[in-house]
Amino acid sequence: MPKKVIMAEFQDIRFATRALKEIKSLERMGYRLEFLAYDQTIDKKNVIVRDGVKYRLFPNRYWAKRRKTIDRVLRFWGGIQVILRMTFSLVFHNADIYHVHDIKLLIGGFFASLLHRGKLVYDAHELHMAKKSSKSFGNRLNYWLEKAVFPHVDLCIHASNERAEFVRRLYGVKKPLVLENFALKNWKHTPANLRHLCGLRGEEKLLLYVGNIVPFVLHRVEKVVSALPRMDASIHFCLVGPVNDRNRLSLESLAQSLNVASRVHIQPPVPSWQVISLISTADVSVIPMEPINLNQEFAALNKLSEACMAGLPVIVTDVPVLFRQVYENPVGPIGVAYQKDSETSFVEAVHKCFDPSAAKVYSSNAKLLAEHYYNWENEEKKLKEAYEEL
Repeated sequence: MPKKVIMAEFQDIRFATRALKEIKSLERMGYRLEFLAYDQTIDKKNVIVRDGVKYRLFPNRYWAKRRKTIDRVLRFWGGIQVILRMTFSLVFHNADIYHVHDIKLLIGGFFASLLHRGKLVYDAHELHMAKKSSKSFGNRLNYWLEKAVFPHVDLCIHASNERAEFVRRLYGVKKPLVLENFALKNWKHTPANLRHLCGLRGEEKLLLYVGNIVPFVLHRVEKVVSALPRMDASIHFCLVGPVNDRNRLSLESLAQSLNVASRVHIQPPVPSWQVISLISTADVSVIPMEPINLNQEFAALNKLSEACMAGLPVIVTDVPVLFRQVYENPVGPIGVAYQKDSETSFVEAVHKCFDPSAAKVYSSNAKLLAEHYYNWENEEKKLKEAYEEL
């Protein structure tokens, strides 16, 4: 009988991009699968079976009600409840392999693997001991938790080589398997057209940012909005992703103060399998990353792979990890890097990427890079080999 895998991630199933790709890969390999996640759109636990995979979906009522103002304490408590329920579900269900994403479910996976004598796969995603200031309590807690559990982990996975090397040196363990956050080659076309959603006409151009507009990201995209008056008037800026009312108001107020409100568009997030199709109607993707900790410095961004798969030239800050992917890849430059503290450098990068001749080269290289290198199908082979050794 094929081995049974229970995979779990504290994430809304609609946006669990990495886990869903792994689920599909393991399904093709013949494993029996269950996937634990939450769903903000449901009010009670739901179990569904799709393509032979059992999905156990947990509600978080404090998010599902979509209040305009969510009390932080209630939101925190709602998250704790979901983590506890998912942890108990892990412990009380037998499996050959427990594959947990992120540190929030590591304890649950650890106890489940001990109780049922299964293998433990820890898909870390990030450097959890380096996400905040170096002396923060959260960092120290995550460090000691990982250090205690690592001797019992049968396979650790990270999303970038830099993070994997850091973990190897920090804990003195075998280097984790590197599975990059690359997009699928066979992405699905959907009827959604970002240009139409933003109301663009004729020769108007679209600069795109995809991602969650959390507080530390807000100032980065505000810099993009602030630079719009220095760009050609035909260039519009669209943000696709979750944004709360406060941050939305901040962006809209800034755009109005600069008289560019008609050129700034905010679109809600779409499920992970619709992202590439949606953004493929944009012209250029911007990734204005400014690392505030080691975890971000060693970032593994699926948005860059998605942009390449959609054939979009990319504009990135001159952070080493992004600079290397844009310029030091196997096919040639896929966009332009700019100095993160220079608005002039950013504006020049935008105009260069919108130049028809340069854009054609960057777009062609991006598609080629995605087709042959930056794709999940290549990463799937590594996942298959690692699982066969468990």
